[in-house]
Amino acid sequence: MRTPRRVTWLFFLTATLVLPTTTMAQKNGTSTDERDLRAKAACFAPTVITADATRLSKNDRLALAKIVAAAKLLDELYIHQAWSGNPALEKRLAADTSPVGRARYHYFMINKGPWSQLDENRAFVEGVPETHPPQSPTTRTT
Repeated sequence: MRTPRRVTWLFFLTATLVLPTTTMAQKNGTSTDERDLRAKAACFAPTVITADATRLSKNDRLALAKIVAAAKLLDELYIHQAWSGNPALEKRLAADTSPVGRARYHYFMINKGPWSQLDENRAFVEGVPETHPPQSPTTRTT
């Protein structure tokens, strides 16, 4: 059985260990800075996909253009579907033109949301749920 003195000691010990890290995370905006965001984004190498469409018929080339346009729409739909706060957050992040703001927006677009796939879907943007909502789709398959 715990005595009141022991419970008080455990409370203060826990508060001493937890509060400084919580305050640091709030001060740093979830503890990601520009360098960290750029390093994480660099793990996702951009890939250019090309194809020789000259052998396709005119109608096939028109169909291919429609398929590419549809894929761009699906990207936008996914952002809306992944989390209800994503559209407003995307606008807010896009408006921040500071170096760290641009890095944060770039990483947001890679992840299609404010949760880092490299960090077990933990938030890298302040003011969002700490982890990826379980009911939301995720782009990472496990």
